[in-house]
Amino acid sequence: AQTILDELQRHGCPNYFGEQRFGREGDNAQAAWSFLTGQTRPPRDPKQRRLLFSAFQSELFNDWLADRVTRGELSSAIEGDLMRKEDTGGLFTSDDLEDLKARTACFAISATGPIFGATMRRPVDAAWAREASLLAERGVTEDMLLKWRRLGEGTRRACRVRPTNVLIESEPNALIIRFELPKGAYATTVLREVMKHEA
Repeated sequence: AQTILDELQRHGCPNYFGEQRFGREGDNAQAAWSFLTGQTRPPRDPKQRRLLFSAFQSELFNDWLADRVTRGELSSAIEGDLMRKEDTGGLFTSDDLEDLKARTACFAISATGPIFGATMRRPVDAAWAREASLLAERGVTEDMLLKWRRLGEGTRRACRVRPTNVLIESEPNALIIRFELPKGAYATTVLREVMKHEA
């Protein structure tokens, strides 16, 4: 556990949305897809509509992030990435890929992924091509995002998060793990990395 958490502090943990984001039965994203595509009627409650749509956005982000992790690009940058400054949260793109990779390696910046919506700020070049491909694979169109923009305009989310103030205590048959995360990150995603199984 200490070795894993040391690694996560150096390179970051994939900033997945946790299981709780998708509802007790894990079907919130599917329920959103059903009404987005006209298969079912949307819930009457506006809060419920936004909740389901948010789960759908989160699922797409997790799919994007899983692909990034599989490619070994969690702690790197690709052409066109929309990067986030770790100290200020500012977003930017740059043509200097080697500089981006160096700054990412020392955790000064991180790539961001899509929380799709009508006004989401987009990356460019290869990075946007991947995100557009994900939308196409899932059957999401620009018209769909515009139609449902009141449920979520779209934003960006950092691809990785770093646990801080990590403490591990050993007890008989148990470990007590303490750490801090920034707002919006999920402790369950960090613990999944430690335990190496689904939470």
